[in-house]
Amino acid sequence: MQTLSLDFRAHQTLARSNILAFQSACVFSGGDIPVYKRLHLGGGETLRGYRTGALGGENSWTTSLEYRFPIVYERNLPAGIHAGYAGVLFTDAGTAWYHSEKWTFKKMRGSVGFGVHAIWDKWVLRAEYGYHGSGWGFINTATGIKF
Repeated sequence: MQTLSLDFRAHQTLARSNILAFQSACVFSGGDIPVYKRLHLGGGETLRGYRTGALGGENSWTTSLEYRFPIVYERNLPAGIHAGYAGVLFTDAGTAWYHSEKWTFKKMRGSVGFGVHAIWDKWVLRAEYGYHGSGWGFINTATGIKF
C-alpha cells in the first residue's frame, strides 16, 4: 500500500483582524488498501454539511474556504492573553472514490455553513452548522481550527 497526501493552505488577513482561509487537500492511494485505511469524508474535519463517513473511498479531494471574523476578542500581549469568540462562514467541497471508479465532477459534493469558535489562548472549541442542500444539515463540534 502506498499513499500520497498533498495539502495546500493559504491565509490572508483582511481589515480589522478578519481572515480569509483556503485549504485544498488530495490523498491518492495505490495497492491493496485495507478496509480500516480507507478514507471517510464528512463531519467536522472534511465536508461539514455531511454526517461523518457519508462519502468513502481510497482517494479523495477536498477544498474549503472560510471567512473568520472576531465577535468579541481580547488580545493582551504583555499578559499573554488571547481570548474571545470568533465567527466563521464556510463552504466545503470534495469527494472520495475507489480505484475501480473514474473520478468526475459529478461525484463532487458541497456544503455551506456558519459557526462560532470559542478561543482561550491556544485552545479553540468550535461549533459549526453545515448544510448540503437537503434535509436538516449537521452540527459539528470539535477542538482546534480546521486548518
